[in-house]
Amino acid sequence: MGMSQAELAGVSSLTCFSSSVYVHQPWSHGPLGEPVELRVAPPRAQHSVGAIVWGQGASADMLFASSEAQGMADYSGYHVAFDPDQGRRSFEFNAKESGDAMALDPDGSTFRLSTWHLETD
Repeated sequence: MGMSQAELAGVSSLTCFSSSVYVHQPWSHGPLGEPVELRVAPPRAQHSVGAIVWGQGASADMLFASSEAQGMADYSGYHVAFDPDQGRRSFEFNAKESGDAMALDPDGSTFRLSTWHLETD
């Protein structure tokens, strides 16, 4: 079962010039537990996590994340959906351009991803 909106309010996810999202499960009587690392981009890629969207409604069990290249001439990106309860990747989107923005519709059934790349023509 996924986390409810009330439970999500107690979750802290942290990114810091990193290709991973770190999710801490809340503890009711003390500090946050050890983080679960959810890797958005492979270790060899010099990417940072950009946009992050928590699922809602139909996608309540999901965390969506996109990467952005750290280099100004690199327009590649990775876009994934995670199951944070299980600490694993659910699936990867086939878009390979750099992430720009993402959104879910109010019932959580439609995901939108905006990417960008360099026009060469």
